[in-house]
Amino acid sequence: MRRDSVRPLRRGLAVGKGLEDRRVVFSLGVIVLISLMAIFAPGPGPCLIERSLAAPTLSAPFGFDVQGCNYLPQVMLGARTSILIGLAVTLLASTIGIVLGGVSGFFGGWVDTIVSRATDIVFSVPAIVGALLLFGFLDNRSVLLVIGVLTFFSWPPVVSLVRGAVIETRESAFVESAVALGASKARVLFRHVIPNSLRPLFVFLPPFAASIISMEAILSFVGAGLQLPTVSWGLLLENLGRDLYQAPHLLIPGFFLAALVYALVLLGDVYQSSVPQG
Repeated sequence: MRRDSVRPLRRGLAVGKGLEDRRVVFSLGVIVLISLMAIFAPGPGPCLIERSLAAPTLSAPFGFDVQGCNYLPQVMLGARTSILIGLAVTLLASTIGIVLGGVSGFFGGWVDTIVSRATDIVFSVPAIVGALLLFGFLDNRSVLLVIGVLTFFSWPPVVSLVRGAVIETRESAFVESAVALGASKARVLFRHVIPNSLRPLFVFLPPFAASIISMEAILSFVGAGLQLPTVSWGLLLENLGRDLYQAPHLLIPGFFLAALVYALVLLGDVYQSSVPQG
C-alpha cells in the first residue's frame, strides 16, 4: 500500500522536474539566440526607396522598412542596444544595491536610517515616471544617458532586498565566529555576510533585467527615450504608424522583445522554484 502511494509522488516529482528543465532550456535558448543576434549584428546596408515596405524574401527574411532598408540588421542592432542597456543598468543597480544594502543591514543604527530614508525617497517615484520627467528636459538622449537615468531610479529595490538578507545573515554562527577570531567589520561584511546574502538577488535579477529592457522600449516607443541614429526595438516600433497595415513584418521587433522579456521572467521563476525555502 505504501509503495503504491509513493509511486504517484515520484511520478509527479519527475514530471515537475522535466517541466522545469524544459523551461530552463527554452529560456536559455531564447536568451542565447538573441544575444548572438546582438553580438553578430551587421552594419546597416544600402537603403533603396523602391523596396520601401517590401515583404520578406530569402535574402531579407525580415522584409524592408519604409526607407527600403533591410529590416534584419536593424532588428539585430536593436537587440544589441536593448541587451546593452539591460545588462548595464542591472549591473550598476546591483552594485549600488549590494553596497548600500550590505552596509545598511550590517551596521544598522544611523547608517541604516540614512540609507533607508534615501531609498524610500527614490523608491517613491516610479522609475518610468521619473525617467519621463527627466528626459523631458534633455535633448540629446544617448545610450549612456538612458543607462544613467534608469540606474538612478532602479537601485532602491535591490537595496531593500540585500538589506533584508544581510540582517538575516549577520546573526549566523559563522559570522559570530569570524568576529570572535578578530576579523574586521569590513572583512566580515564583504567576505562573509554579503556573499552569503546574494541568493535572493539571483532570483530577482532576471525579471529585473526584463523590466529594464521593457522600460527602455516603452520610453523609446513614446518618443521619450533613445533618439536616432541609435537603433533600438522601441524606436523601431515607434515608427510603425500607418505602415503596419501594409507591412505587418514591422512588428518583428515586438516579438523578439516579448520573447526576451518572457524568457528572463521564466528563468527567474524557475530559479525561485529550485531554491529551498526556509
